[in-house]
Amino acid sequence: MYQKVQSIRVVATFFGLWISAYILGNFQDYVAFFLIFSLGILHGSNDITLIKRAYNTKNLTFLKVLMSYLLIIGVGTTLFFSIPPVALILFIVFSAYHFGEQHFHFLKIDNGIISYLFYLGYGLLVITLILYLNASDALSIINEMIGVIISLDVLRWILLISAILTIITGALVYLKQKLNVFIELFYLFLFSIVFFASNLIWSFALYFILWHSLPSLADQVQYLYKEVTKETIIQYIKSSFIYWLISVVGFFVLVQFLENSPTVMLSFFFSFLAAITFPHVLVMHKILKD
Repeated sequence: MYQKVQSIRVVATFFGLWISAYILGNFQDYVAFFLIFSLGILHGSNDITLIKRAYNTKNLTFLKVLMSYLLIIGVGTTLFFSIPPVALILFIVFSAYHFGEQHFHFLKIDNGIISYLFYLGYGLLVITLILYLNASDALSIINEMIGVIISLDVLRWILLISAILTIITGALVYLKQKLNVFIELFYLFLFSIVFFASNLIWSFALYFILWHSLPSLADQVQYLYKEVTKETIIQYIKSSFIYWLISVVGFFVLVQFLENSPTVMLSFFFSFLAAITFPHVLVMHKILKD
C-alpha cells in the first residue's frame, strides 16, 4: 500500500511539472493558492482535536486547549512583528523538522539526537532547494518579511550545510533502518527538477500538498479513527471544517489591510503560514513519535 501511494505521488508530481510548463502566469498561482488554502490549511485545521486526543487528561478542557493554541499562534505572530529575523529562523527550523519527520516517520527511528538532526537536515534541504532554485522571488519575499538583505550566498551555504547534515545522519540511520537510499535520492532529484522548472509558489504548493499535507492528513485520520476510509475522511472534514473556515476567512480579512503589492502579499502569506505552523508541528511530533 505504501509503495502504491508513493507511486501515485510521483505520477502526480510529474503531472504538476507538466502543468508548470503549459499553464503559465497568474492561473498557475491561483491553482497553487487554491490547493494550499484547501488541502494545505485543512491538514492543520484539526489540531485542537488532535491535542485533546494526544494529551488525554481530565484537566485538559476544550477552553484550555483553545487558549494554549491561540497563545502559541499569538507568540509566533508577535515575533514576526517584533523580531522578524528570529521568527523566520524559527519558522524554517520548525518547518524543516516537521517536513523531515513526516517524510520519514515510517522508519520508526528511535527518538534521539540523530533522528532529530536527520529530520531537520532533510527538511531544510528540501526547503532550501525550493528557495535556491527560485532565488529571485524567494529573496525578495524574505527581504520584505525581515527587513534584512539576504544574499544568494547565504542560501548556497545553507544548502551545502543541510546536504552534509542529511548525508551524515542519513548514513547513521541507514546502518539501523531499512532506508532505501536510491529511492530517496530519486525523490530529491525529482524535487529539484520540479523546483527548477516551476515558480516559487507552484514549487512550494506541489511539495507542500503532495508530499506533506496529504500524507499528514492520512496519518491524522488513522490516529483519530483507527482507519482511513471514505467515512472517516468525511468525519475528519466535518470536525475540522469550522477551524479551516475561520483560518481562511481570517487570512483574507487581514489581507484587506495590506498594500496591493505582490511581494508584501506573499510575505504576509508565509508569515500567516508560520503562525499556524508552530502549534501544528508540536502536536504532530507528539503523535508521530508515539
